[in-house]
Amino acid sequence: MRVPKRFRTLVLGLAVALPAISCGMDQSVPAERVARTAQAVTILPSINNAPTINTFVVYAAQSVTLGTGDHSVGGDIGVATTTSASAQLTVGTQDQLDPLHNIYSPSVVLSSGAIVGDIETNSLTNNGGVYNTPAGYPTSMPPLPQLFSASPGPSSITVAQGTTQTLTPGSYGTLTDNGILNLQPGTYSFSSVTLGNNAQLVALQGDSTSVLVSGTLSTGTFAHIFPLGQPANELTISVSGSDGTTSAVSLGANTQIIALLAAANGSLSFGNNVQATGAFAGQNFTGGTNVQLNFQSGFPVQTPSLSTFVAYAELSMTLGSGVQSLGGDIGVAAVGAPSIGTQLTVGSQDVLDPQHTLFAPSVSIGANALVGDVEAPPPEQRRAVCCRPALPDLDAPHAASPARDHRDHEHHCPPGADPDAEPGELRDANRQRSRLPQPGRVRVL
Repeated sequence: MRVPKRFRTLVLGLAVALPAISCGMDQSVPAERVARTAQAVTILPSINNAPTINTFVVYAAQSVTLGTGDHSVGGDIGVATTTSASAQLTVGTQDQLDPLHNIYSPSVVLSSGAIVGDIETNSLTNNGGVYNTPAGYPTSMPPLPQLFSASPGPSSITVAQGTTQTLTPGSYGTLTDNGILNLQPGTYSFSSVTLGNNAQLVALQGDSTSVLVSGTLSTGTFAHIFPLGQPANELTISVSGSDGTTSAVSLGANTQIIALLAAANGSLSFGNNVQATGAFAGQNFTGGTNVQLNFQSGFPVQTPSLSTFVAYAELSMTLGSGVQSLGGDIGVAAVGAPSIGTQLTVGSQDVLDPQHTLFAPSVSIGANALVGDVEAPPPEQRRAVCCRPALPDLDAPHAASPARDHRDHEHHCPPGADPDAEPGELRDANRQRSRLPQPGRVRVL
């Protein structure tokens, strides 16, 4: 049986990695894959020339530095832009990164005993690690997940050690949590968030929770941040602060976190033995020793693809009562004049596939309608959001191939819109979510 080229690479990666795990760097490993000193490596063309943000467990604008003995399960690890640094991504000694996923960075240093998958880079220094295929750094990398700005209030919240509090959505000042703080579903704004040793920040069930922080987020040791009984995408954390004496996001040793966490203006620092599940992004990322990175949910792809839509209109769409959809997104392409009114109207009793998304500049949801996620920016942002895919041109040569990547389609931009803008807010942080009861809501992990 012929094995496709891509899978031959993956099988080779496993064949190389397993002996290294079980019995060290033995002579069965090809010599060109293991080096005891720095060596030049022949770089092939990129394997994936345009990766998307939803595949990354760790993503940084400038640099990623992993400590000794770090592990990842699922998800790529990457750096978005080129800087003057000699090593923008460093894999630590004895690190074991998922061999079925990729490393992306303009420059990579692979330390002794490290095991990784494919490496897409323009400069690879191998000091005794094991890897699959070296390839060139992609010509297109996704931007960092964008932030929805926090709007802190005047009232600060303090949870004393040994006590439990429950908070409702709203705008607050500083949060100092030394006990257990339960968050009801919804959106929270804080000026800063500080968790003490053994403190817990828990997002309760019922819907998604977004935590927006205008300053910094830090924890002591053995802290816990997680959505109760839910996947990582039910808790999004957006940190807008920049680095000071410490990183914008600093997780103490042995902390456990389950979330989608982004710090677009600052760095992420994970202490020794941190266990992190979800996806994590910032200007820089630094991991201590024995950090465990588990990919879950991932950041949403910020530009929808025409191939995902079951119904798509240029300016407006109106659904009647009792409409049902199974599979596929529903969307409107362009921002219309004010005279058009609401551009996507969901009728009463409509049941639209909860695993898919509604995209439109403005959305109205009828009584007792059940839908999935809704991407509808606030009015002041509607002229600047990333343009949606243009309607398909049935006369175009590639019209018979609807599954082509969204980059093959011209994007329709109304006058005054920025065609290069990213819509970008973290999942659920920028979305006007239906608060109707949603029994049996299904999420794609």
